[in-house]
Amino acid sequence: MSKLTVSLMSLILTAGLLSACSSNQDNDPASATVTPSAAPSQPASTTPSSSPASSPAAVPVNVDKLIADYKAIVDLAEAKTDPKAVQQAYRQNFQAQVQAIDEGLAQDAPRIDDNISFVLDHGVSGDMNADQVAEATEKGLNWYFYFQLRDILNKQVLEALKAGKTDEASTLLDQGIRAYTAVLEPFVEKRDGKFHTTMKDTIATAVIPKLQEDVKAGNVADYNVHRQMLDKTLIKAFTLATYNYGEIMPTVDKAELPKEMTEGYFLFLPVYTYLKGGSASDADAVKDAFASGDASKVVPAKIKAALIACNTGKVKEYLETAQQEMKNGKKDESRVHAMEAVMFLSAQETFLGADYAKAASAGEAFLTAVDQGKADEAKQQADTILAALSKL
Repeated sequence: MSKLTVSLMSLILTAGLLSACSSNQDNDPASATVTPSAAPSQPASTTPSSSPASSPAAVPVNVDKLIADYKAIVDLAEAKTDPKAVQQAYRQNFQAQVQAIDEGLAQDAPRIDDNISFVLDHGVSGDMNADQVAEATEKGLNWYFYFQLRDILNKQVLEALKAGKTDEASTLLDQGIRAYTAVLEPFVEKRDGKFHTTMKDTIATAVIPKLQEDVKAGNVADYNVHRQMLDKTLIKAFTLATYNYGEIMPTVDKAELPKEMTEGYFLFLPVYTYLKGGSASDADAVKDAFASGDASKVVPAKIKAALIACNTGKVKEYLETAQQEMKNGKKDESRVHAMEAVMFLSAQETFLGADYAKAASAGEAFLTAVDQGKADEAKQQADTILAALSKL
């Protein structure tokens, strides 16, 4: 890991530390029974494996058209006057692209199209209300754009870089950045406002410039490290959004529960498969609570504990993997997994509160130790991180 990368990670950890210190937070569809008060049900066959599969082939898209169509369909859905028109707009402008991304997911992973179409179909039939249609449209397409961004960064840009096609890689990266900025950045900014985090600014001023620098230089190794920072920051944003809806559900007016449950459900699905790798039972518990349509099953303390367990499991997994790869002489791989460990640690800043300071410092030291091949130091810092997380 270059000194610049270590410095960049220090910036992210410090930003998280400052926000943690300033925050006061403790804080089968066709067979499903659907009522206007129910959240969309998860297909019985969509329990994902511990990690998402990459698409077998890249999914090229017209990003600018997708962005324009996204803004148009969200406006249409938010008007809450014509669910049939929303359904038609989705089918015409998004369904094929969404299904193409779905085809690359693990066989038993939740399908984006299944879930969006489920709500739109039942909105047209009158079994689900206009608020649910609006939330499923916007949040379901946020899910799609996140996965499309991953396809662009993790497959298309990477393949071009490996082939030495830096100009093509730069063009593709620019497409991904435009998609992120137009659709996902406002989502991230909203979570920053709620939790006093700095995810938006960190991505804009630190992570994206590093990705651009890596691509321009044709530096595949550093690009692989830095793309984890964007990906895992988005996982953090979706996790915090889920946590927020878990916290507020007991106070939501009865008339608003269908909307809020639907929103919580669609906010968690983008990260469900990832977090299931940290704790399958806890990820299932969160998904099932929101999918039930019964707000009484969304218990704030249980949602919080489950999210913590999932993220802690991912931190532990990547700490162990990075250390083993160090021993095996796989430096590039160990750098990537060390970064993933520290980014999942960053996702815990709201939960750690004041204790995030020590953990963040250990995370930075862990990255340095991995970069320098100091196995004993890496283990010491990993133990410090896990000790902090064990208190949650």
